[in-house]
Amino acid sequence: MIKKDKDIFIKRAKYTPEVILDRKKRYLSLKGVSYPEDAAKFYAPILKEIQDYVIDNNNVKNNTTIEVSLDYFNTSTAGSLYKIFHILNANKDMDIDLKWYYENGDSDLLEAGKDFEYIFKDIKFQFHEILIK
Repeated sequence: MIKKDKDIFIKRAKYTPEVILDRKKRYLSLKGVSYPEDAAKFYAPILKEIQDYVIDNNNVKNNTTIEVSLDYFNTSTAGSLYKIFHILNANKDMDIDLKWYYENGDSDLLEAGKDFEYIFKDIKFQFHEILIK
């Protein structure tokens, strides 16, 4: 993990996604696959930085964009995504725009996004189908 001024950049690996947290741009991105051997360990520093980001932005009106483009994730990752969204959703001064990408025909991934949308009603979800040729 590369940290610069509390920003995060984690390169995509075989079992873990690329993760970008850019505080200045108010942007969080998760791309690739996510089924690490120990999801709690992988996501712990990310959750910490997101928690700090929310604390730093407490009582500050801002718009934060999240892009989730995961081809596959396991149930442990789903729990970590829940924690990320829960932390961000807790700051009512933050407007969260979440772009959820899924491959055409991948109803499981779309359904997972819809489940999160149902739980986190203050996050604005946008669903984007990626056409695979």
